[in-house]
Amino acid sequence: MLISTKGRYALRVMIDLAEHQSDEFISLKGIAQRQEISEKYLESIIRMLVKAKVVDSLRGKGGGYRLNKSPDQYTVGSILQLTEESLAPVSCLEVNAETCPRAGRCQTLSLWQGLDKVIREYLGSVTIADLMEQGTVGDDYVI
Repeated sequence: MLISTKGRYALRVMIDLAEHQSDEFISLKGIAQRQEISEKYLESIIRMLVKAKVVDSLRGKGGGYRLNKSPDQYTVGSILQLTEESLAPVSCLEVNAETCPRAGRCQTLSLWQGLDKVIREYLGSVTIADLMEQGTVGDDYVI
């Protein structure tokens, strides 16, 4: 399993929205500047988040994006499932995978199933709020 740039950036967007949440919407331009990600690339990511109803959007003057739930209600797993084709460690465990003809005698299947379980449980246990606690807003200055 390799998390794509889209998945990593989606998490950064969610953290940014959480750190800057208020009653007002946050502009894509502001997110792009703070995260040092091109606006063009962020458009596709934010569109995915809006379509999945993970964030709210408002067009026009004063428009932008904001979370529609508190940061502790978003898990890393739920965000990555939107951006990644699969989080499975091997192809036979992907959601729509055909049953492998060797499954009944595969000596490594239980290993991969265990790893898949650990990945899903871990990513499901970490929230955007948890990630926010990893760093402090504005701690990027030097004296």
